[in-house]
Amino acid sequence: MTLQDVIAMFEQRMALQRQHGRVFLLFDARALDSIPAETRRYSVHFKPDPPLQGTVVVFGASLLARTALSLITTASRLLGRRDLRPLHFGDDAAEAWAILERERLALRTGQPPA
Repeated sequence: MTLQDVIAMFEQRMALQRQHGRVFLLFDARALDSIPAETRRYSVHFKPDPPLQGTVVVFGASLLARTALSLITTASRLLGRRDLRPLHFGDDAAEAWAILERERLALRTGQPPA
């Protein structure tokens, strides 16, 4: 996952959110083998405008990829990102879609997710 990939993903997510109010992202991490330091650094320090609404569900991530993504999210929170909802992981696309639907329903109804 290159820095350019992450920048493009964040720009698309912000554009969609401006248009629709929130974004639900399914991230296929089956081919994710590493996250370069510059990409991790950018992701940790990124401050979206407007703050992100919605959720991210990652599927197919290895244990190493899950750990790296979780550490990036935790570091972002420690540096002041208050808009981050929990990052969700699924083993496959079907499980990811089920998680996404649960999160979408919880946001729509104002209920905490199960």
